[in-house]
Amino acid sequence: MHDQTLNRMTDVEAVFPDGPTGGPTRVQQGGRDYVGYYTLDEIQRLQISGGAAGTNFRVPTLGEALDFVDGRVIVFLGLKSYDTQPLAPVLDTHETRNVLLFDLYASGTDQSKLVELARTTGLGVDVALYQSKDYLADLNNAYEQLGPSLRGVHVRSRGLTPEFLSKLNDLGVRLFISGWEGGEDYALVNN
Repeated sequence: MHDQTLNRMTDVEAVFPDGPTGGPTRVQQGGRDYVGYYTLDEIQRLQISGGAAGTNFRVPTLGEALDFVDGRVIVFLGLKSYDTQPLAPVLDTHETRNVLLFDLYASGTDQSKLVELARTTGLGVDVALYQSKDYLADLNNAYEQLGPSLRGVHVRSRGLTPEFLSKLNDLGVRLFISGWEGGEDYALVNN
């Protein structure tokens, strides 16, 4: 799950009208249903809403999602914690060439936990430079900490320079442009 709660993307309120079984009620949680209060079996009873033509889909496990994409797309794992114990068995049984750890990067932050997770899992790292005021400086800082584990960066089109693009090429780091800004970014992503 991307969100810490189930409300935005699933039918949790219809399936569990009072909140999680044996956990705090939805009212006690301020109208939210936090993932951590539900078991895997309970989460798999939920449907992801908003599919094409109003279709809904069951919430898959990470293993099921990796089976479905079968290495054909890049998967960004934005982990909320760095606990590798439950992650390792899933990664050991799947093709991970196109699976990257994903995290937001802010200038001056310590990336040692991300470095350790990359080393432990064998996965590369993609960082989002969305808060960056200088892509080239932050790329250099991120690479200094992450080294060859850094395999990708997410940016918005503003701030792209020939020097930044050249440095990405020199380091062998992939460029991903966010389409969330609309306009120019959306055109770049969809062309």
